Amino acid sequence: MAQLVFVTSICILLAISAQCFDDTRSVKMSTIKSASASLVNAVVCPDGGECEDGQTCCLLASGRYGCCPYSSATCCSDKLHCCPNGFRCNLSSQTCER
Repeated sequence: MAQLVFVTSICILLAISAQCFDDTRSVKMSTIKSASASLVNAVVCPDGGECEDGQTCCLLASGRYGCCPYSSATCCSDKLHCCPNGFRCNLSSQTCER
């Protein structure tokens, strides 16, 4: 079984894999995916769409909600991308920065 070591990084568990984000670097933005309906253990979005447990509902340009793969994510103002919690969106470089 894999172990997660916490030193000076933040690790986010997604399904069966973990993504770790070092304090000093930026990460690529994630694209928000369309929300689904009738998921088990779902996060219910304000428009009634559903995201998987551990994801964040983000408003899309269409006015509907989509799913960001990160828990408690930052939804970017372009209404297309999102960043892990604790990061801010840098739309010009298409990265997430601390």
